[in-house]
Amino acid sequence: MNVLLVHGLFGSLHFPELLGAFPAAVSVHAPDLLGYGAHHDIDTSQLSLGDQVEHLVTIIKAQTAEPVHVVGHSVGGAIGLMLASDHPELVCSYMSVEGNMTLKDAFWSATIADSPIESVEDIIESYKVDVGAWLAGAGVISTADHIRIATQWLQNQPATTIKAQAAAVVTETARSDYLQRFEQLAKNGTAIHLLAGEKSIAGWDLPDNIITLSNSMNTLKNCGHLMMLEDPVQFARTVCESIE
Repeated sequence: MNVLLVHGLFGSLHFPELLGAFPAAVSVHAPDLLGYGAHHDIDTSQLSLGDQVEHLVTIIKAQTAEPVHVVGHSVGGAIGLMLASDHPELVCSYMSVEGNMTLKDAFWSATIADSPIESVEDIIESYKVDVGAWLAGAGVISTADHIRIATQWLQNQPATTIKAQAAAVVTETARSDYLQRFEQLAKNGTAIHLLAGEKSIAGWDLPDNIITLSNSMNTLKNCGHLMMLEDPVQFARTVCESIE
């Protein structure tokens, strides 16, 4: 089984606590998106979510000969949805982990997209100065491991990438046909799974028809939006149980 983890606006899902939580029989791929990590220095001024999809297509074809189970978190949920609907031959299931469904979901991205780059830099720098406070704002207990991983997340991309990615997701989720991609997945026979945090599900703008189209809807206990950081074992187990 191949699982492709698609990260959100900040950071990476390539960290030992998460990767090691999956069974040995599961091949987990957690690449950096364009503008992040190994790709942090590319020009993102014209970045679109379509660019991110094609980036993932290249990675899938290079790293596995089999279709993948796409698991997209937050902004990564929107990218994963596009990947699954545009390239059904590469995807056997799609899971949205509190992925952006509507502009209401993308409200913070809209704020970032409309802000001058200097303001975005100031916001990110404030997070770096007090990582614990940033995590607390997301409802995460600031353990030493959490702070270590979150610090790496904040350092994984420049402010220009954050602004560009935020603008890209706002552009995509504003499209009138965006949510029709779920209907396309259902027509293609691609399984749809939804995963939310118990502490954050109330803030997820999840249309009723999407729930109806989905094969499963799960909620992780005692977790919020950053559930893979808070409880990677429960997260990995729920992902595997849903897609098996």
